[in-house]
Amino acid sequence: MPNCLPADALLNVLDYTLNYANIVVCTVQAPDLLAESVQALFLAFNLNENEKATMRYFFTSVLLMVAFECPVALADTPCGFNHLSHAYQFIQELEKKAPSHDGVSLRRYSLQDINHDGCMEVLESISPIEEKAVGLLNVEIYPATEWINIYSYKNGKYTEATKEHQWFLQKRKQHYKLWLRLLDNPGVLNEDSRGLLKHEENQKALVTLLKDYITRINKLVGQ
Repeated sequence: MPNCLPADALLNVLDYTLNYANIVVCTVQAPDLLAESVQALFLAFNLNENEKATMRYFFTSVLLMVAFECPVALADTPCGFNHLSHAYQFIQELEKKAPSHDGVSLRRYSLQDINHDGCMEVLESISPIEEKAVGLLNVEIYPATEWINIYSYKNGKYTEATKEHQWFLQKRKQHYKLWLRLLDNPGVLNEDSRGLLKHEENQKALVTLLKDYITRINKLVGQ
């Protein structure tokens, strides 16, 4: 039997997930609520392989419970309930290919119904700076450096579809522009971030990365 998570950590995730499972009702909104619970499980902890095995068992149990409670709502989506199983398998495949540190993927994965059609997109968050220098970025600056690849479910499988989600890309563009302004005025950031940016090479690397992201988005949206 795989090793378990620490009791307090497992109880926190259990409580969070079951709270959402309990409020899922048999309506077309069920997939949105389900997605939030799913995302919580993927993002809550950095787990080793044994811990992941434990969470996979728990994760599957929760999904089955919700599926039996609301089979009509999930079946009514364009993708059907089965696409969530495909999403989980696809994330496992991406994790195997992703760079890792001490057995933990350096990329984050989550599920989100971006265009509100009842089909969950897989989001792959990548921080090139973190992958090159693990531990360099703090909690405040790390989200600024992430590029997000989007994979959509089509014809029974997940494929890369970042370009198709123009509204999402425009939101990310504003996110990067905001951080360019913050880097230009680091006094509003916390002490740890200001210390990191005192090194000119760090600030230059961040600014260059964000400008590259904006250029990439402009190409994707045809600007």
